[in-house]
Amino acid sequence: MSRFLEALNGVRKEGPPPVWLMRQAGRYLPEYQAIRRRIPLSQMFSTPEVAAEVTLLPIELLGADAAILFSDILVAVETLGLKAVYQDGAAPCIIPRIETPEQVATLQQIPAHQANSYVARTIQLLQPLLTCPLIGFVGGPFTLACYCLEEGATGAMQKMRLWMEHHPEALKALLEKLTAALVDLAKLQIAAGVEALQIFDSWAGVLPKPLFDRFALPYLKKLTEQLEPLGVPILLFTRYSSFYVTELASLGARGISLSEDADLPQIRRELGNRVVLQGNLSPDLLSGAVSEVVAATQKLLQQMGDDPAFIVNLAHGVTPVAKVECVRALIDTVRNRSAAAR
Repeated sequence: MSRFLEALNGVRKEGPPPVWLMRQAGRYLPEYQAIRRRIPLSQMFSTPEVAAEVTLLPIELLGADAAILFSDILVAVETLGLKAVYQDGAAPCIIPRIETPEQVATLQQIPAHQANSYVARTIQLLQPLLTCPLIGFVGGPFTLACYCLEEGATGAMQKMRLWMEHHPEALKALLEKLTAALVDLAKLQIAAGVEALQIFDSWAGVLPKPLFDRFALPYLKKLTEQLEPLGVPILLFTRYSSFYVTELASLGARGISLSEDADLPQIRRELGNRVVLQGNLSPDLLSGAVSEVVAATQKLLQQMGDDPAFIVNLAHGVTPVAKVECVRALIDTVRNRSAAAR
């Protein structure tokens, strides 16, 4: 069994903890940039051969312990008859954008095996090529709802806040439909062969607790409850997850990705060994000096390196300005963990 899957089962026997990075196949890689200059982003997601090639890049170039499927959380809206549009220099947007409660009732429910068949095909192409586990992913219901309502999802969430106040029942209906779509897409990925699944509910974490409990947590719970019986370990990600670690731990997922402000040893003491902890290095480190990356990674290893249910990762995704040598230094420091880091 790989170190990554061992950690997800809390039974890592020896050696360093596993390491992979969110957005590890992204824009910081020159090899990715070369592909991107030739092919529009939406076409990269929907062309299995290209998506498989990009998924493999950080495994072949950097040696991460797990691959994460090259896709996007917004492909799920295709099962509702919507379309994600990706434009250079701008946040992705959904068309047609949902502007009235009446639109929610008219949304289609297209099976994922029809709307997102290319996702399954990408996974099938990767299976014979990978020597490490493949992580699939979906967005969280609240985050996808933000994209459906806003021109571009941001922390301000102006239209989302109006809907929470003036159209709460229509918003809940939208969240229900998105949850069903995400369950269907996740099941598609699991059936095709992913060995773990991460749920990215990025914008849920910026909500104050009363709104988080009302509009985010119940739908994450429905999502995890319907996927748990399939036997694939689930990891949860939100921004500022340390504020909601108890609530996230209650959902039954196998692990939680933690924000950089999180005190990992303290959270381990609070939660015990029932939850895998993943994180939580700052992505900003990767645009600085290699020495700072090494020092921060060694510090993290000193805190958590012997924890059998710990996965080294970032607090958020690799940024476009990250330096390849810094990403390599992070992974190599974990892999070559010395006695001084124990």
